[in-house]
Amino acid sequence: MKTYAKFFIFMVFVGVLSAVTAQLLSQISDLGFQKILHRCAVIYSFIGLIVFRLFIQKKSIASLGLIRHKGWVRNIIIGFGISFISISIMIAVSVLAGARSFAPDFTVNKLLSYLFLNIAAVALIGLFEELFFRGFIFQIFLQDLPVMPAVFITNLFYAIVHFLKPADNLPLTFSKMAGLFFLGLVFTYAFLKTKSLFLSIGMHAGLVYFVKLQKLFFQINPKANELIWGDKLLIGGVVSWLVLILVVLIIKKIPKTEYAK
Repeated sequence: MKTYAKFFIFMVFVGVLSAVTAQLLSQISDLGFQKILHRCAVIYSFIGLIVFRLFIQKKSIASLGLIRHKGWVRNIIIGFGISFISISIMIAVSVLAGARSFAPDFTVNKLLSYLFLNIAAVALIGLFEELFFRGFIFQIFLQDLPVMPAVFITNLFYAIVHFLKPADNLPLTFSKMAGLFFLGLVFTYAFLKTKSLFLSIGMHAGLVYFVKLQKLFFQINPKANELIWGDKLLIGGVVSWLVLILVVLIIKKIPKTEYAK
């Protein structure tokens, strides 16, 4: 049986287990079925990743792309910086065009709390998601498929998983799906370029951090065309796609990974 077939069966089991658990817990919790389902899926997926890698594939977790190499810390920092630059460009351009406005909405305590307490949270999000999508799923498909089909399937799955709520119309739905797909492609390119996950982890963590941070300072103009400027989370929109092209050009300049012999 192909490796990705084994993984598909395993993930179906995880999905069923998550649904059953969420149904049971929703009877005694105020969170609601959907929120509980999402959290159960994250927990079971993480446990499933470890079990599948260690006991079915019989390989280490670090071998998915977390083996430390020369410059691994630098790559995390560079990735975080790339996200800061890309978000800053998108915000600056949209403000100059009138699609967003500077409208601070926070208290000092709220700002300080976000600036310092959320670092650990976004770091864990970047680590888990990159380990799961680029480290685990992508490399499973690579075992039995050529690179391009593996890249396409992995990032289509990534976009679908993150696209929880359809937009009000088909063009906006397509735009958001495309935005998530293109973002996944960039993360995958970062992994392929450096042969490790550290750069994409930094980028992913930085993206989550700065996208949420900008919401405290800027508001999208209700009349702004989301097909061009994206939504309040900067998902989709032609401008974000153009910025992703710039990110790819930056990644191309990053030196290749050197592992100690």
